[in-house]
Amino acid sequence: MKFNRIYTILFPLLFFGCDDEPIKVTDDCNGDPDGVAFIDNCGVCSGGNTGHEADSDIDCNNECFGGVSVDSCGVCAGDGIVSDACDCDGNIFDCLGICGGSADLDICGVCDGSSIDENECPCPDSSERDCNGLCESDGDSYGTTLNECGVCGGGDLEYNHDCGGNCIDGTFRDSCNGCIGNNSGLRFNVKSMIVVGGTINEEDIYNHIGLSDDATDGFDLEYDVPEPQGDFKFYFPHDEWNESDNNFTEDIRYLNPGKLYGEGIVWDAMISTQHDSPVMQIDLTIEVSLAESCSWCSDSYSVNSALITINGQELDFVNGIATYSDNGTTDFFGDGEGEYRIVVQDVCFSLID
Repeated sequence: MKFNRIYTILFPLLFFGCDDEPIKVTDDCNGDPDGVAFIDNCGVCSGGNTGHEADSDIDCNNECFGGVSVDSCGVCAGDGIVSDACDCDGNIFDCLGICGGSADLDICGVCDGSSIDENECPCPDSSERDCNGLCESDGDSYGTTLNECGVCGGGDLEYNHDCGGNCIDGTFRDSCNGCIGNNSGLRFNVKSMIVVGGTINEEDIYNHIGLSDDATDGFDLEYDVPEPQGDFKFYFPHDEWNESDNNFTEDIRYLNPGKLYGEGIVWDAMISTQHDSPVMQIDLTIEVSLAESCSWCSDSYSVNSALITINGQELDFVNGIATYSDNGTTDFFGDGEGEYRIVVQDVCFSLID
């Protein structure tokens, strides 16, 4: 029938509609149908199946493809840990391998060691140090030994023995063969003066050297006095004593008869001035005299005579004063400092009571 044919044609049209269009399928920037990849801020296809993280080409300066990165210390475009350092603070490894540690090599090359005297170090040639601290490789001067009284090099055994013939204990014989008690002691004034250009006079008169049976050859709080500050100074430098003040105006040593009546007891001194020679003519005078007071010296003895040597020049006492002079000295050339070695030996004591 005609009606049935028309119904057959219209029914599909009524069911599907006449206005719907087919759904379109689009590809993302990676070519994936209905993909989610997109173009990031640097124009790079990212996300989705690209395997590329969006904006990962932006460096720490916020520039695309700039190539600048954050270093190991968290600094953009930084250099990281500097050469020879072990962290970002610039610390270095100490000798124990600790970053920023305080361990150091001592004078013998021992890590975190305590030696401050190179004479304590093992000899590089594996020999034993002699009593002067020398190694066999130091040459002909090696081999000095202690004598029976423990004096290095021996010296005159007469002065290594007390008045009873025993190694020094409570007495010793002086250069006048007097039997002297160890508590005799001595103290000298050391006065230094310069004249610059014939017109400028400077002096340092408050310096002392001395010997006491109670003192040591190191720092003694009771005896050794730091040097005050000033433009012109005479002082005894002792960096090896590791004190806050390393320059001393008074330096008292141990009264060692074996040295006093042998090679002598030595003080190394410095004179410092603001004047540099030979810019101006500088005349130097050093005077050594017996001190009027000595708290550690016995009241029973006074010094009758002594041999004083300064820079190899033996000095005679005239009216109780031994004088060293150097007119037109060049000792202060370049830096305004001169070095002086004072040696005291062969003291003769006078018995008072």
